[in-house]
Amino acid sequence: IILLDLHLPDSEGIDTVSSVRSAVPDIPVIVLTSLDDEDVANEAIKKGAQEYIIKTDLTADSLSKTILYAIERQRLVNQVNHANLLVRENEARFHKMMDENPDAVMIVSPEKIIKYVNHSTEKILGKTADEMIGSECKYHLSGRRSEKLLLPDGMHTLEITSGLISWENGPAFVCAIRDITESV
Repeated sequence: IILLDLHLPDSEGIDTVSSVRSAVPDIPVIVLTSLDDEDVANEAIKKGAQEYIIKTDLTADSLSKTILYAIERQRLVNQVNHANLLVRENEARFHKMMDENPDAVMIVSPEKIIKYVNHSTEKILGKTADEMIGSECKYHLSGRRSEKLLLPDGMHTLEITSGLISWENGPAFVCAIRDITESV
């Protein structure tokens, strides 16, 4: 824990909180000051301090409780930050997996509106993601089947496999589309 005075010889004012938080973002900071200024207190909290204590109000009991609460709040903040980092990493892996998948992948709402397409969908169907997302899906959305489709470079046979998934807090269909023209 860091007990920080806003009036130090080498740092003065609220910028002291920012400097300390930048240097050690995972350590709780409690600001101790002689200033009884609510605006400064609010600004210290906005800059990342866990608490703001006026020196004249300081007692051993209040300092003890403040330290315990600051440690617990910082522990929770650290957990949330770590969870957010894991979510961002998982999202990046998902997008990499989808973007590098040679099969077309399409997410379609129960109302048959296209919600997501990967790069292979654009290549196989000859349309951009912007053209497809938000438009109606023309394919049957259950099981596996083959379908002949006229694409910009000619007639193709596509194998379409789809199934129900959860997407953005609701049901949706994931469709894997593979061009099997060469193998039929």
